[in-house]
Amino acid sequence: MHRKLKQFLIISTAAALSACSDGPSEGDIKALMEAEADQANNMVRSLAGSSASPSMQTTIHDVTVHECAEVRDDVYRCDVEVDVTAPLVGRTTQRSNLVVRETDAGWTYSR
Repeated sequence: MHRKLKQFLIISTAAALSACSDGPSEGDIKALMEAEADQANNMVRSLAGSSASPSMQTTIHDVTVHECAEVRDDVYRCDVEVDVTAPLVGRTTQRSNLVVRETDAGWTYSR
């Protein structure tokens, strides 16, 4: 009886871990955040023109995904830590939750 319970726990744990592997990777989250930063940086450059200084730009240095949990089909809530340089704030590390979904075009923010 004890052996069957142990096998069940091993199989259940493996199934739970394999379900988590379908979520976004750190690279996916970083690419999503960099694309958003690029849009903001392009907007700043279009408004400020040649006077746009590097201090007015947002730079994503690193992203660490601590956990992602599927909340519904192809939608994940991820606990992420982001090392970012932003205007008026400077370089900082922030931790927050993001909700992302997988589409045919890749990962996007979801509500």
